[in-house]
Amino acid sequence: MKKQGLHSEVGNTSEHGVGFKQDPVSRRAAIAARARKYPKEQFSSLLHHLTYELVEECLYKIPKSSAVGIDGMTVEQARENLSWLLPPILRQIHEVATKHQL
Repeated sequence: MKKQGLHSEVGNTSEHGVGFKQDPVSRRAAIAARARKYPKEQFSSLLHHLTYELVEECLYKIPKSSAVGIDGMTVEQARENLSWLLPPILRQIHEVATKHQL
């Protein structure tokens, strides 16, 4: 069996069967499937999957009746203000990650 190494992405289409042209949900499913198939394999640089759309999708899965966040904001308030709240946070996360890449 081929030694599993460190991967910065699920991989190219020929080696791993996962293409970059897939929708985000399919790509995440492919990453999860690969992780299950090769449990000792290490993935890095998956942060580029953290997108506005993903956070928005996840935010809409949180019940409206959830407790307020540490900032005192309700889920509904976060949803209403996501367009100005999230971009600077994502920018900062991605800048920090870029500085700390291997």
